[in-house]
Amino acid sequence: MTGQWSVRHVSWGMTRWILFPVALAALVQITRDVYHYPQQWMVDLAVYRDAGTAALHGHDPYAIQSGMSKLSYLYPPIDVIFLAPLVFVSLPAAALIWNSINIAALEWIISSSWLRAKLPHAVAWSVPLTVAAVLLNPVDQTLEVGQLSIVLVALVLADLDLAESSRLKGILVGLATGIKILPGAFVVYYLLRRQWRAAATATLTTIATAVIGFLAFPAFSVAFWTKHFWESSDRMLPVHWVPNESIRGTLSRMLHSDSAAVLPWMLTSVVVVAVAATIILLGKHDNPDHLGVSACALTMLLVEPVSWHHYWVWIIPVTIHLAVVAYRSRNRVLLSCTAISFVIIAIRVNRWFVPPYDGYDALHLSEVQLLGIDIVTFSTILLLASIFGYAVQRSRPSGSSQRSPAGLSPQGQT
Repeated sequence: MTGQWSVRHVSWGMTRWILFPVALAALVQITRDVYHYPQQWMVDLAVYRDAGTAALHGHDPYAIQSGMSKLSYLYPPIDVIFLAPLVFVSLPAAALIWNSINIAALEWIISSSWLRAKLPHAVAWSVPLTVAAVLLNPVDQTLEVGQLSIVLVALVLADLDLAESSRLKGILVGLATGIKILPGAFVVYYLLRRQWRAAATATLTTIATAVIGFLAFPAFSVAFWTKHFWESSDRMLPVHWVPNESIRGTLSRMLHSDSAAVLPWMLTSVVVVAVAATIILLGKHDNPDHLGVSACALTMLLVEPVSWHHYWVWIIPVTIHLAVVAYRSRNRVLLSCTAISFVIIAIRVNRWFVPPYDGYDALHLSEVQLLGIDIVTFSTILLLASIFGYAVQRSRPSGSSQRSPAGLSPQGQT
């Protein structure tokens, strides 16, 4: 019986984590022309491949101009090492491999979030929910252009799932930070939670990725950390470009100037970070910490100078966590804000307000266009505010009936 169970377990594992992701990635690739712009298919993966090819041949990866859009490579040298195997296969093969990894990571995000929220039947729900999640715009965009967002979310959540006593805790957050800097927000999260060893491990891991990149490509590493890293926003498309959904992008469009938006963005970011820090500190005894993790993720997206829509794949674990907290605490405000934000972000409502690409200036849009285009940013701020309101309400002594740790039922804490 034990042998039969082991065979079935291995077979199901291979089906779930290999065959299913490959099959779904192949379906996405076969049907891509139905709902994708052909010129956008794998544009970012092509940049990674071109940068890897350049680096492996001794050329400067930061000097490349990839594809018709002349996109630049903006990431640390360590990324070249991680993605180097994709250089040796054709772009369609690389796309299939990379999206299979993305879909496996997506299923893991869903199933682990389901388990973290103490919901039943995580394995049974993970496959159909993964299929459905592929249709959500942030996920679809990640798969369309060949980005890293899903994998980075999976790395961070896997690290958060480790016990505080684990010597490994912090490694995956550090690795994610070394790959794309942005997940470094969770190093601050560990510090606010007084998880000193995890924060130190994450920091040392990030430094290790930079050292490895330097050992492999010393000249390119020096150029990146002394020059290109500080110019990355300028080397992207303009900050005010419509797909940038950060606070800075929103303020640039509202103030009709990238430079005029810098100071208001910095001041607003201080407020947003303070709100998130308060949420994390108020929930310092929560385990799992649904509110703090959600607040950290949303703040990270808002205060980043440039946040493309595929960064918002975070809305999947955030929605699962917050919906469970709101339902179990019977908090209609948090539940409503979670639902509204999920719908707006999942279907990317703001794209309906974008004028035709030919002949419009993103710095001179009408009030209606601005409201529609920036609705993802506004809905994210609304969601963060609702988390803050719930966290403060729960912390009050008079609200003792709702002071159970986030994510646990006030009737029965398990």
